Amino acid sequence: MTIIQFTLTTTDILSLQNTLECGQSFRWKKQPDDSYIGIVKGIPALVWNENNNIIVKTTADKKRDMRQFWADYFDLQTDYAAIIASFRKEFSNHPFTLRALEYGKGLRILRQDAWEMLISYIISQQSNIPTISKRVEELAKQKGKKTVLEKCELYSFPTPEKIAEFSETDLREIGFGYRAPYIFQATKSILDKKIIFGNLRKLPLPDALKELMQLRGVGTKVANCVCLFGLGKHDAFPVDTWITKANKYYAGKLSAALFGEYAGVAQEYIFHYVRHIEKHPENSIICDNINSHIRISMK
Repeated sequence: MTIIQFTLTTTDILSLQNTLECGQSFRWKKQPDDSYIGIVKGIPALVWNENNNIIVKTTADKKRDMRQFWADYFDLQTDYAAIIASFRKEFSNHPFTLRALEYGKGLRILRQDAWEMLISYIISQQSNIPTISKRVEELAKQKGKKTVLEKCELYSFPTPEKIAEFSETDLREIGFGYRAPYIFQATKSILDKKIIFGNLRKLPLPDALKELMQLRGVGTKVANCVCLFGLGKHDAFPVDTWITKANKYYAGKLSAALFGEYAGVAQEYIFHYVRHIEKHPENSIICDNINSHIRISMK
């Protein structure tokens, strides 16, 4: 195994801490030196920020351009500076939104594997991020392929074929409880080609959501997470407990309609920030009414 190291440059700010710790991915582990180690589509990497760049230490692959692979993963081709600038302008009189954008500075939506996102977010139901990470990691250890980087054992997310080796009972016994039949049936649907992710990428968001929600155990929130984090649909807008909590700062009108084609980007900044202020209420602010120019944008 050949190890290579290179620099990913971007004119935008890219914060690994905000991007990898905002709850969109469950496989990255922070190291004592503030670097992160993880595995994406079977490819391990150690990444860290250096000035405004990302340094990547990973394995060489004759079949893939690793620089392009990781640039795609971190969505470097999307102009986040322009997206955030448009939000700042539109919400210039809304302190909560402005603070969320500032708190999450450098956060990007990762371009993750749709299959991994489907199973991970089925697992996420009625759970918290540490528990989700633990359960996803257990699944990878059970059926994923092991690799070693920087003396750290990493396991690829198992393929549908590998997860299909589990019975429903097996899945219950390793801790998935009521989610076991959802995982089992979702796996079968993928193998039977009832759901084809390549086709979903081509569909408008409403149609992709409808297809995903045919799966047992996949509701609106999980389907939106798969679309946003796994299918690259930036207009997807997952609503969970934290977004529901944030709704009070928008006079009960928080929805994708406020943010347009990049609603999912706004959602993740809001999600990341509201988790922080709910845990640290001394940093909270009160916005009783959403301002008039935001109301106009909803017409």
